[in-house]
Amino acid sequence: MSGDTVLRTDRNVNYGTPPNWNASMPVDEFGRTAIRWDTDLTKGITGDTVIHAKFIPEYTATFVLSGDDTLSGSSQTLYRYTLDQDTIPVYSGDTPVSIQGDSANFRFVGWSPEPAPIQQNTTYTA
Repeated sequence: MSGDTVLRTDRNVNYGTPPNWNASMPVDEFGRTAIRWDTDLTKGITGDTVIHAKFIPEYTATFVLSGDDTLSGSSQTLYRYTLDQDTIPVYSGDTPVSIQGDSANFRFVGWSPEPAPIQQNTTYTA
């Protein structure tokens, strides 16, 4: 593949011998550390083999209070963090409160969109 960086080349590896990686996992151009290899390193080498590091993209989940629910009329960020792709974002702040009325009539019922495995930077509105 073009753009690949060769980290190490081992020659004359005995047939059936597992590859050995004794260094830290590689880091990509975005500063993400590889989480695994695309080949099972416990299996022995049976021919010329190229092993690639696998990285999981990270995305930002932002939880906001809509402008309709704030004094300023602008949305307010309540909580923001970065997480790995396919992880379901979890809000861990205080329960959002609207200025539109009392909590009996304007109680928090959830996020829009509903948090699901993240695939891109996403904003969730109370």
